[in-house]
Amino acid sequence: MPAQQTDKPSDCLDFTLKTKCFHAGDDRVNQNPSLMSMHTLFVREHNRIAAKLTSLNPSWDDETVFQETRRIIIAFIQHITYNEFLPVLLGQRNMQIFSLQPQTGFNFFTMYNNTIDPRISNEYSAAAGRFGHSMVRSEYSRVNANFTTAGTQSFILRNSYFRANGLYDQCQGGLESIVRGMLNDPLMKVDRHFSNDLTQHLFEVKDKMGRPFHFDLISINIMRGRDHGIPSYTKFREFCGLQPVKTWTDLNRFIPNDAVGIMRQFYKFVEDIDLFVAGVSEFKEENSQLGPTLSCILGLQFQHLKFGDRFWYETSDFPANFTPGQLAEIRRITLSQFLCRTMIDNPQIQPRALLTRQIAENQLVNCDSLPDLNWDLWKSA
Repeated sequence: MPAQQTDKPSDCLDFTLKTKCFHAGDDRVNQNPSLMSMHTLFVREHNRIAAKLTSLNPSWDDETVFQETRRIIIAFIQHITYNEFLPVLLGQRNMQIFSLQPQTGFNFFTMYNNTIDPRISNEYSAAAGRFGHSMVRSEYSRVNANFTTAGTQSFILRNSYFRANGLYDQCQGGLESIVRGMLNDPLMKVDRHFSNDLTQHLFEVKDKMGRPFHFDLISINIMRGRDHGIPSYTKFREFCGLQPVKTWTDLNRFIPNDAVGIMRQFYKFVEDIDLFVAGVSEFKEENSQLGPTLSCILGLQFQHLKFGDRFWYETSDFPANFTPGQLAEIRRITLSQFLCRTMIDNPQIQPRALLTRQIAENQLVNCDSLPDLNWDLWKSA
């Protein structure tokens, strides 16, 4: 698990000696149980791989083991993101347009471009990348090893901010039941509708008079975009080469009428509409979770992250490269395989963790059918 706090941190609301909150490089580590659970699983995987590398290479010092393990974990995250997450989010058409598909077999990626800036763009961080807030649920299931909710209780997001004790509650299945709940429950659609837990109960506290006080994440998103000087939605349609929006009638072709009606109440000119507001409201592209404007911004961002990264996991350049055999093994990793290895008492899982089991070909399989990587390929000569 992430390093635990010995003293009560300011953002830990249920600290006890037995149920401590967590300490990590980002102080939002305790933001919600789902986030804490996934952080913990990646730390478990890091420690598991480090132990394997140490056993295979007893001459390696701690720093060598740490750096190689870190490199492998980064490769896992990059591969899962581009091989599983982005195809579902953007659709295969956009994966091809922006050249986001991973290589296959023993092939290396040879198109690194040192003129491409791989940093996160302002429009992504302050507006477009916040599309996921529309997908957040209010209630999350806790699911047992048989993938049923028998004997478990769901939890409400508004009551779980900065509270870690749910991860310790073995009567409810611990953090494993939280992760299985994420596998079980579909996310909300990307649209103009948001959970009340984000708009009316975000980090809710009592003020000095005993009155409830809360933040509104959507208002924060809008103001952040303005504070950062993000151009309007219509400017980004032009930037992406999409059909221009010059009038409210034009906007009706790309955004549902009810959403356009609300925008007309709050914006004097169509050219003033904030990128975040219109971006999440657009009609979706085929086989995509997003409309064309957000797909364009995200596609370019993830393209830059790949083509501008000198240490991209598929590179052939020494010293960042894996061997062809190691790379082929890394390409076998899936999110489901990762979860099978890191969750305690997890005999079954769906093969495609980011899709629900409502899909016929995504029914539960035994974790034993998702074998681990061949770690002998990491044994030094």
